Amino acid sequence: MSRTYTTLGLISWFLLIGMAIPTGLYAAQYFEYRYFPVMAWFSVNETVRTPSRVYITGMMRKLRDNCETIGLSAQGPNGSVLTLKTLDSGTPDKMISRRVGEQMWGPWEISSVAGDVPSDISLYVQHRCHFLWKQTTNLTSLPKNQAQYLVRNK
Repeated sequence: MSRTYTTLGLISWFLLIGMAIPTGLYAAQYFEYRYFPVMAWFSVNETVRTPSRVYITGMMRKLRDNCETIGLSAQGPNGSVLTLKTLDSGTPDKMISRRVGEQMWGPWEISSVAGDVPSDISLYVQHRCHFLWKQTTNLTSLPKNQAQYLVRNK
């Protein structure tokens, strides 16, 4: 009888730990994103639209030094993936990790494989600050015919 209770006790502990670890990781990821963002603000100061491309430049403020930029992406309104090239990095396909502080960025070129660039574009950046997870930041959305966009983390 005591062997059964020991087995049930061990199974309960494994289940409790098995549920606590993912919950703790989720909470830590949320806490890091909310209270320790990589980007403080991101603004688009100039937008040049052609039928097949959009060129943007602007300012940003990076807060965390230990975070490596691992991805930069642009999406259309229905989630369609757009091509984004960072023309300021010397080589458009190379990701650069920027220094901490306020700085200018751009020009960046956004184009679509399908031809016309959609009127609404969302920009995202992914950073790796440690080995546990990637941190994705929604930089901004570019509505048609608007030049200034200020984003989120204050």
